[in-house]
Amino acid sequence: MPAPRRDTPQALKPEPAEISQQQPFREFLESSLRTRSGAFQFAGHRALEAVADALADPDIPRVDILKATQIGLTTLAGFGYGLWEVSRGHNVGYFLPTDSMCREILGHRLRHSLSDDLAEALSITLQDGTASLGESRAYFRGLTSVTGAISVSLDVNLYDEVDDLDIDHFMLARQRLDGSHYAREVSFACGRHPGEAMDARFAEGTQHHRHLRCPACGADDQIPEMLFPKNVRQVDDTWRVVCVRCGGPLDVEDDARWVAHYEDRADIGVSFRVSALSIPWVSLDRLMREWHAALRQRRLMAPFRCSKLALPDAADRQAVTAEDLARATGSHAAPISPVPKAPAFVGIDTGDICHVAVAQVIGADKIGYVEFDALIGEALLERVRDIARRYDVVGILIDQRPEGALARSVCREYPGISYLQRFSASEGEMLKFQVNAEYRVLSFDREDTLGEWCDLVKRGTAEIALPATVDGRTFAQSDVARHILAGAQRMESTDSVGQTVYRFRSGAVENHYFMACAFAWRIAEHLYSRRVDARDVGLLGERSHAPAGAEITR
Repeated sequence: MPAPRRDTPQALKPEPAEISQQQPFREFLESSLRTRSGAFQFAGHRALEAVADALADPDIPRVDILKATQIGLTTLAGFGYGLWEVSRGHNVGYFLPTDSMCREILGHRLRHSLSDDLAEALSITLQDGTASLGESRAYFRGLTSVTGAISVSLDVNLYDEVDDLDIDHFMLARQRLDGSHYAREVSFACGRHPGEAMDARFAEGTQHHRHLRCPACGADDQIPEMLFPKNVRQVDDTWRVVCVRCGGPLDVEDDARWVAHYEDRADIGVSFRVSALSIPWVSLDRLMREWHAALRQRRLMAPFRCSKLALPDAADRQAVTAEDLARATGSHAAPISPVPKAPAFVGIDTGDICHVAVAQVIGADKIGYVEFDALIGEALLERVRDIARRYDVVGILIDQRPEGALARSVCREYPGISYLQRFSASEGEMLKFQVNAEYRVLSFDREDTLGEWCDLVKRGTAEIALPATVDGRTFAQSDVARHILAGAQRMESTDSVGQTVYRFRSGAVENHYFMACAFAWRIAEHLYSRRVDARDVGLLGERSHAPAGAEITR
């Protein structure tokens, strides 16, 4: 390990005349950074070459790297790319969850990652969390408080430990780019929460995966982390990545290429999944020891999947998994065809953006989701009218918070079938009088309802059917699935008497389609299950006959 080059908390350096603004990024990395093994090089990390090229391309507005831990990306994307942009005259923000993490980065890790030339040129000031080259700076900010998000104007934002960033302060930090024509965002982190944070940013982009092709038998498109553990075996007493068809050893650098699974999303950003299996510098012997420990101790399995395979896993806290969603799509055509004369139910989660789920009764005992939408509040009422024209809508359940006026406008339009949603420990229907109008309110327990819906999804297509595709994407890759995975996580807390309780996530979590889906099912349960008698109220509040075969058996 190289000796420290600075022992004082603050150092003033001359302007970096020797650091060229025209130096290509790869050249900058190799000449200006060092690792524990010496000067930075891509040998043993060739999977990161494409990541480096994406970072160097100013036409790519956003780069998101869902990564395994300890594979060199903090050095590459954080220190290397960040300081390269500073050397080119850009101001850079490096955002971490806390100020103490920023001080650790500046006071220790960054110092030991610089070549002698760059160390001589760079001025680090711990007190204000900056690293300067001439007139340009990198600002290291913790997002514990709002002050870390709003203090400076920036050209480039770097996000580290994304799953632990305060979501509200994170949004404010993104606004620091509004005054820059350059305005680039780069995130790199191990993801732990399926469907949100780092995993969500990866899903929104191109989703580049490392594909292997066997030179012996030609078996192609082998994605190491997706095939693990059957693609790792001992060859001559050494653990190797092998072909799942012929068993021959594979070179994860020479036999691999990057493939964008959603190339058409490049206008949003380029995203990569980089697992430890794609980095030969990472010891497979150690990785397999950790795998076998995870097999013996279940609590270690989720951390292993997150940190080694770059597959976010919330373990037992995840009430519904991606595999559960895949089973619930079954083998039916996509989208699920609306059933003529079958009753339809609409669930709506309100907010600045409203999310809508439309479900129908399929046969006598199944709810099938036939339509999803996200739209601004001003367009919601017209959207509900459109749905009512195309479906036999017999029940609408709409969240009355935070957009109470909007929810009431839907209920006034369809007074016979619309309900305001209210979470309560007790279940039941009541009437609410407000501003000379009467509204139906459906109260139910939040945890019980969400838990029951998740349980139904886990049964496959027995009682809940999800469409195979949404807006041209497979359901598992859709925003609907992402919201469900984010919302279907239980968090541990302590109640007023000190007992440990588990509650589904709420607050600053992008779970809106999850709630809309649960609401559509819940109003169907209320109107057509054996809990209460079926209601025969039409769209305009007039009495009509109940649709045949509408009862849901349990």
